[in-house]
Amino acid sequence: MFGPQPARLGPGQVWVPEAMFKLVYDAVSHRAWAHWLPNSADAQVRPPISYETLTRRIGLRLLPGPPQD
Repeated sequence: MFGPQPARLGPGQVWVPEAMFKLVYDAVSHRAWAHWLPNSADAQVRPPISYETLTRRIGLRLLPGPPQD
């Protein structure tokens, strides 16, 4: 996840993300959740966040249909 003005790294000026996420979808229960991790040296793994929280943070709905949290 990139911020409004991402830091750049190296000779190619590659953008550095502020955070990373992994979306998990259980096709049996039709539930979705996400793991969110800030891109920092002191980042700690935290409990997962809801699909709705993820969509608010990234501004996109990645799964079709109504959310099931």
